[in-house]
Amino acid sequence: MNEFFKFVIRFFRGRRRKIGLFTLMLVVLLTVGWIRSSRFRDQLILPFGDFDCVGVISFERSLLLGKHHDERFKSRMTLPAFGSGDLWGPGYVSFFNHESGVNWCWQLYGFGVGELRHEATPDQLTFWIAPYWSIVFPLTLISAWFLISKPRPSTQKKVLVPTSNEGM
Repeated sequence: MNEFFKFVIRFFRGRRRKIGLFTLMLVVLLTVGWIRSSRFRDQLILPFGDFDCVGVISFERSLLLGKHHDERFKSRMTLPAFGSGDLWGPGYVSFFNHESGVNWCWQLYGFGVGELRHEATPDQLTFWIAPYWSIVFPLTLISAWFLISKPRPSTQKKVLVPTSNEGM
């Protein structure tokens, strides 16, 4: 058992392996978010100025990065806020449905850029959206490359520093 731990310590000695392990942990977290977003909506909101906030929302197997501007009230929020809830409640309309009121500037295979405006109120949500698979799969390949590929031999040349001969 002691040999196993020595092997693990030697395996993770290089920077590439540490980056690979970090990337793999990120992949696991994103995969959990991907599965969770099928049933729940999670969001992290960060205040940004008086009337704006920036948020990351996980829902419908996608990640949304958006900026919300609302002039009806001055934000009193100073700390980030986290929220979560059921996704498929009564009366829920999918974000990708044409009845949702989203004005898509660009949309293709789950990727998109758009905005959502309410006509009665002066608020606006501008967002970028990407499906989880488009983030998880490339990160998995990058992690595998960092973890599995053999480290290259060092190309540094040893510089021999001449010692001074004081007795000559």
